[in-house]
Amino acid sequence: MTKGAALDSAQTAFTHGGFFVLRAPLLPFETLLELSRDLTAASSDPRDGRSSKAGDDLPAPIPGEADGLEKALETDRARVRARLRELALRPEVREALFVASPDLDASLPAWLGDEEGERAARVERAVYRYLARMAGRATPFGLFAACSLGVVGDKTRLEIEPRARCRRHTRLDTDYLDRLARALGETPAVREALRHRPNSSLYRVAGRAHYVESSSRDGVRLHHLVAVDRTDYLDATLERARGGATPADLAEGLVSGSVSPAEASAYVQSLIESQILTSELAPCVTAVDGAASVERLLETFPAGAEPAAFLARARQALESIDREGIGHPPERYRAIARMLEPLPCRVELPRLFQVDLFRDGGTLEIGPEVVGEIARGVEWLHRLAPRASASPVARFREAFERRYEQREVPLAEALDEELGVGFDLARRGPDVAPLLRDLRFPRRPSPEEAPDGDRMALLLRTLDQALRTGSIEAALSESELGEPGSDRSALPDAFSVFATLAADSIEALATGDFTIVLGGAGGPSGARFFGRFCHGDPSLARAVEAHLRSEEALRPGARFAEIVHLPEGRIGNVLARPALRELEIPYLGRSGVVPERQVPLEDLWVSVRGGRVALRSRRLGCEIVPRLTSAHNYSWRALGVYRFLCSLQEEGVAARLGWDWGPLRGAPFLPRVRIGRVVLSRARWRLEGAILESLARARGAERWRRFQEHRHAHRMPRWVALADADNLLPLDLDNVFALDVLAHQTRERKQADLVELEPAPDRLCAQGPEGRFVHELIVPFVRVRAAPVSKGNGLRPPATASGLGRESRDSSGVRETITAARTFAPGSEWLYARFHTGPATADRILCRVLAPLAREAVASGAAERWFFLRFADPDWHLRVRFEGPRARLREEVLPALERAAEASQEEGSLHRLILDTYERELERYGGPDGIRIAESVFHADSEAVVEILDSLLGDGGADARWRLALVGSDRLLADMGFDLEQRRAIIDESRAGLAARLEVDSGLERSLSDLFRSERRSLEDLMGDRAPASLAPGLRALASRSDRLAPWIAELRRLVEQGAIATTLRSLSADFVHLHVNRLLRSGHAQQELALYDVLGRLYASRLARQGSRDEKLMSA
Repeated sequence: MTKGAALDSAQTAFTHGGFFVLRAPLLPFETLLELSRDLTAASSDPRDGRSSKAGDDLPAPIPGEADGLEKALETDRARVRARLRELALRPEVREALFVASPDLDASLPAWLGDEEGERAARVERAVYRYLARMAGRATPFGLFAACSLGVVGDKTRLEIEPRARCRRHTRLDTDYLDRLARALGETPAVREALRHRPNSSLYRVAGRAHYVESSSRDGVRLHHLVAVDRTDYLDATLERARGGATPADLAEGLVSGSVSPAEASAYVQSLIESQILTSELAPCVTAVDGAASVERLLETFPAGAEPAAFLARARQALESIDREGIGHPPERYRAIARMLEPLPCRVELPRLFQVDLFRDGGTLEIGPEVVGEIARGVEWLHRLAPRASASPVARFREAFERRYEQREVPLAEALDEELGVGFDLARRGPDVAPLLRDLRFPRRPSPEEAPDGDRMALLLRTLDQALRTGSIEAALSESELGEPGSDRSALPDAFSVFATLAADSIEALATGDFTIVLGGAGGPSGARFFGRFCHGDPSLARAVEAHLRSEEALRPGARFAEIVHLPEGRIGNVLARPALRELEIPYLGRSGVVPERQVPLEDLWVSVRGGRVALRSRRLGCEIVPRLTSAHNYSWRALGVYRFLCSLQEEGVAARLGWDWGPLRGAPFLPRVRIGRVVLSRARWRLEGAILESLARARGAERWRRFQEHRHAHRMPRWVALADADNLLPLDLDNVFALDVLAHQTRERKQADLVELEPAPDRLCAQGPEGRFVHELIVPFVRVRAAPVSKGNGLRPPATASGLGRESRDSSGVRETITAARTFAPGSEWLYARFHTGPATADRILCRVLAPLAREAVASGAAERWFFLRFADPDWHLRVRFEGPRARLREEVLPALERAAEASQEEGSLHRLILDTYERELERYGGPDGIRIAESVFHADSEAVVEILDSLLGDGGADARWRLALVGSDRLLADMGFDLEQRRAIIDESRAGLAARLEVDSGLERSLSDLFRSERRSLEDLMGDRAPASLAPGLRALASRSDRLAPWIAELRRLVEQGAIATTLRSLSADFVHLHVNRLLRSGHAQQELALYDVLGRLYASRLARQGSRDEKLMSA
């Protein structure tokens, strides 16, 4: 094995890790060639996929003679169908199909028996897709593809071992184990025997214990942030449970003269039910076998013996299957499923088994020439990378420094969205918003990278070159790339590279006549794509551990810790891996190392040092570097703490590299891009508009003819892949079955991308006794010397303007008075304070601190009126304003506010109190008289909202809040004197404005319609004075508000009629409704407002339609 082939640039030096992983499908590519052999309807001479070098293997013009095309297509379908059936009867294929889809396997007998019709068509399309993947895609999936370990040596050989040399590793699916563990944990006998520990997400701050509670809805795991008040009993129980204790042990510690054994036991059970305490019965995330970890634990107590025996029998049966290789009948799996049926967890075949496939790699080797080309390709991608933009970690760093400056604080406190700065809050949804639960708002695209003239010019030249020459390839030279600028992030200390070799033969590969197709690079570490496979290949596990130690050696002053998290069961199949590092950070996931090697959340502290976010373990007294040795996409639907820990590993580095067309990525055609022997990007064709419509609507010969004309006009090769994100479905465009699959897969899409299969079939150089194989190499690299620690890119997001601007009507008489009554500094007759806290904590401060203080001030005459608003700019806070005599505001109200703030700050629920200048929005409310009355409306509404919140504090009232906001908005418009038609017009106008701002799409419109249908009856009851008793207190508060508003609205209407206010009642009313919703709802205001307006507008439309129907009946009578 040779070391060397280093990747060098001015600042970095990397070397390979001494090994690589080759991924290849179960079947050779000849399987797909055989499916298409002797087909008669092809639009070009089928040359078995010869090289797709520029201009080759492109379709010939379509013959003008179309007679017999329909018959030729039917003949081709019959031939392919027969070949598909032959393949499906092969034992290894049938088993692979069953593992991928037991439901499909259940449909195979009828289809194999010559079933016809639409059901048969669905089955054979699925079989074709799976076989295309089984022979044309290297990504591991059940028995469809295998991993092999290769070495970096003196020469390059990619010799694929025969199928008989495949090894398999079958285990129970993590989803089943997770559900089983939860079900067993609810069994009284098992629960009493299990040791329980504090929830690994739990932390204590501001007198409360905060943690994540999970629940299940429609089979999907949901997570909720929960906070409970701390008590001496809770703290004592958590401390006693720290090392693990049974419920009886925990209850015994609470028994005293004032607490009976029954009360203590009930209290401990309540902590378990609420998930403050969690049992150790869960599949281990970092263990060789999660089922074995559950089995071993159950064996330690009598109540667990029987379920452990069932698991042991299932494990032994799976081990027997693994020993016997590939080609087992599905009945072997169904027998194991029946074995598990006595256990208290439903057995679902599609979610019961996880299978990984391995091939021996004794003849797999890549030499220094190949490694050198891969290294150069990475360097080129790095030079071509877009400029670094402000990352979530960079934004966290800036927010942290604003709040805490140089302090070190508990990580959990800093990430708390209520009391800290949170993390990546732009991705966070409203904290508790049942109204939005089933609404799918469009995701806004991330802003494009900062303008980069040189890079953009290169992209344009590259595309122009292909378009001018009519080639599907554009060749660049290294001199065109320029040098990487200082605004590019550094490469990580360790990363891996995806690459595929292309050569005409094994001999050509050996002599250096090859091309490398570069798929991209990513890290740290270089082993993130290997972790899940280490359980099935001990040699791979050893290679990975050696690579990780090399990376860790670059940071001698720090200790690396593996992130252990299980967000939901099925994802555990990707996350499960052996314990690969000395330390682990468990967060809602069971760790596989002993407690002494675990770094719990409450032990982690965070600070910013030298422009870098740093974690430290207080117990160990050292810096902790978090790592995730898994390919899990942690940015999707992940909890903030987990996202932060995973994102921190990418701070200041180019974590993902790949060719990026930037603003040109939407072009109809993008060429293959090559520099020397390295292909940086495959050619791609975008289907949209008429061609997609013809695929969806046309049938038979017409569909074939139209697509082949399009294919010929755009110079598409025979072999392509349909791209769906990073999933590629290989297709032979000479095969009518492939075209049927393409039409079916794209029938509901607005656009679809076809990517060339590169290497082409005749340049597949990974070969074995069974033929040529598609393949993918993953080659890890590690830095030879430590790079300077990155200080981040220092980019700041643009400042955000606060407040809502509005064009005012020109009225000189009003404007003269405006100047004098606009600004009120501290010490004036308006006292304005900002209480900075989180959205949920704001409710507690508002109801328990501010409202009582305000009412007392108004009752004593120290204040005449007050009101509040919620804001999230730049962070969450309440804006509270008091009007009254200057002296009394200064001497009575202000000291009371300061005392209240001091108490809240001491307990940690408030992090800042700011006195500010009140700038009245005079133009918005039509002048001094308008703002004076508006402030009285705000006062009455604030009092009503606080009264409502008093009865709804906590997450349990979240559903009632939006319903009362709906009624409150309607009653406010009615109080303003608007009839039903006018109310509808105001609400529809407000909705239209929000819809434009939120970029509402057809999908959201459909989900809004679904929301109205599901809630219509209950809302009509609510609006028709048939509200449930639980909402009675809130409705009384709104009725009281109506009484208080009556004189102010009467005066407002009079002033508008006299022209003394430079705005309209409709405009004022829309603002009043908007601010009422702001006060009553906790967060996610724009989204919830849109949903409220949509529902309210539909209710109005429904009532108006019924009124119109009644009027017509009266007129006809």
